[in-house]
Amino acid sequence: MSSSVGVDDRKNYLKQFYRKAHQLLSGAERNLLHQSLKDYHASRRVDMLVSDLVTILDSSDKLDLLREIRNLIPFSHLQQFDRLAPYASMSNPLQLPSVKDYSLTGSSNLEGIDLSYRGDGMYRVVVIDNDDREAMGFSLRGGAEHAIGVFVSEVEEGSLADLAGLKTGDQIMEANSVLFDNISIHSVQKMILGCRKLRMVVKETGMVPGYKVQKEQMSWYDTRSKRIVMASSEDAATQMRGATMLVDLTPVAKSQPLGFHIRGGNEYNLGIYVSEIDPGSLAETRGLCVGQQIIDVNGHSFCDISHRKAVAIFKSERELLLTVQAVGRYPAYKEMYAEYNWESSLERPKNSKCSYLDFIIAM
Repeated sequence: MSSSVGVDDRKNYLKQFYRKAHQLLSGAERNLLHQSLKDYHASRRVDMLVSDLVTILDSSDKLDLLREIRNLIPFSHLQQFDRLAPYASMSNPLQLPSVKDYSLTGSSNLEGIDLSYRGDGMYRVVVIDNDDREAMGFSLRGGAEHAIGVFVSEVEEGSLADLAGLKTGDQIMEANSVLFDNISIHSVQKMILGCRKLRMVVKETGMVPGYKVQKEQMSWYDTRSKRIVMASSEDAATQMRGATMLVDLTPVAKSQPLGFHIRGGNEYNLGIYVSEIDPGSLAETRGLCVGQQIIDVNGHSFCDISHRKAVAIFKSERELLLTVQAVGRYPAYKEMYAEYNWESSLERPKNSKCSYLDFIIAM
């Protein structure tokens, strides 16, 4: 495709596109396709466009429309579109300039495609023919959403994948001419499950990404500086604890609101903290303050109590005597940090149960 497309050429391309779209798609599908192209024009995200196209063009005949859509792609985006578009699944596959097969060892320099495979490892081509739409029998982990590549986490013994030579611990570098260097597991799902023939370039790593929680980090609102501060644990609040005091919050009338809000609870590994006081409320007039931790209420310890139970006590007790301690903070939000813990593929038992991390190629 030439880098310079004239106005007349573009008009002809549009006519061909509209004619083919009316032949292959329903009115609802054409509307979805129009919206997808409109979104692409606004975002310039080729990966999102191809992901939408795979969903809308859900048969090999409909995928033939990729030929006309390709003519509408700007030249600057054409190489990426060609890398991601599932041409091999078309009823009449689009023939692009051929690329050399990978050698069985090491990386290769492909014509027209930049493949910067890193590190050592054995590369090989694995082809799975699935004309009968059987379960392919392998599971995957990873993806761009986890900032790592896509790895084979399980291969069922005797399955199509096993017979084709796929191994646990293989990293998929490419499948059907689509590079896997920055692809989400969701996009992998859409692409692989629609294929009758899957040609993959894989790298033997012998490792499978596991998953574990590394740590958690709490953010606190500091009542003195009036800003959010970070702390690795609730211990940060203990560094500025003041003296304890008693606060009588027994309402004068049964229907009188207490006028304060709390945050925390043992479900968050936190105590109970005062996060807000209503102006002119009973809580304000009795001396309760934002940034205090509630230690106990009527002898009930609030150091290890759920948020729900704490609220229930405030609503059910007729008389309320609180022991509070000023800490000058209350919890804002908690972030969970996680990291991958790599497992050796040799140590994984065959036919072991897949975890929620695995995407199972079973269709």
